[in-house]
Amino acid sequence: MFISNADSIPALRDTFAKKINFMRECAAKTADPEKRKKYNGVAKFMQMKVQHTMFVHKEGMNILNSLKKSAQEAPEANALNDANLPPVSNKEAFELTSKYLKVYNKALLWHDLGRTAEFDDHAMPTGIDHAVVSKDLAEKYTADAMVLLAIRNHGYSTNKTMYAECEAQPQFKRLTAEQKKACKIISLLVRDADKLGNWKTFVNQGINREITRRIKPEVFRSQVSIGDYEMDCVRSNQPINYSRYSNFSGVQIAHMMWSSDMALQATFNAAAKGNFVKGMIDYMDEVARDDTALKIKTAKKTLLKITLDF
Repeated sequence: MFISNADSIPALRDTFAKKINFMRECAAKTADPEKRKKYNGVAKFMQMKVQHTMFVHKEGMNILNSLKKSAQEAPEANALNDANLPPVSNKEAFELTSKYLKVYNKALLWHDLGRTAEFDDHAMPTGIDHAVVSKDLAEKYTADAMVLLAIRNHGYSTNKTMYAECEAQPQFKRLTAEQKKACKIISLLVRDADKLGNWKTFVNQGINREITRRIKPEVFRSQVSIGDYEMDCVRSNQPINYSRYSNFSGVQIAHMMWSSDMALQATFNAAAKGNFVKGMIDYMDEVARDDTALKIKTAKKTLLKITLDF
């Protein structure tokens, strides 16, 4: 399935290029080596997020192609893997997404524009909600409520929460019944594609831990074993609330537990086929060579047994 990105890529490129170039200029001007390192680190983080966006876009289109196949082979079967959501047939999910394909495409490419606001002009973390800022920045390029809602919706902790928050938005209430259903389906697709895109980035390339340290310094406390909260979530197959990370180990477990919040059956199958959970565990094992996450290995066998059951 082909759609032109000509009206979407410029916004992505310009938003990130402005931040990257500014950080590089700051790095070139400062005589302080520590400040230079910070500026260059943020520039690298922004580059990583652009690459992540392209991963997400590719995964999003792959999910849609899988949904098309499902619509042909089992049109009336439930497209959704999440039992907390009302069922939607493969046929309806594919047809609605195809009808609003431009909305889906823009939401995939613009969902992380707000990452550029996660650091201020001094390369210090701002603590903003990037999904909210992504929506605000996208308003410069479109007035389409479905695009803006789908961008905002990718930042909620669970699909069920997203449905409730989305339905309360004035922009959503003004949509037609068809547009409301399409907006929810597209939002689920974007959320799933974001998870697959992140997993691919982590498993294939690892993450820049120094940058993560600056975004969420509280996750690098001296106690590095996996916390009780994270393990309780793993045992009950529940997503982990990002505000409750215990440490770096918890960050990785949270990413692995995205498997419990996969909305579409097509995405769930893709994650299993790609062996992404095992890849995350292997990545954690590599990280365990660093003293900041040394105790990860003590929980590896338990995690592998519990998590691969997804």
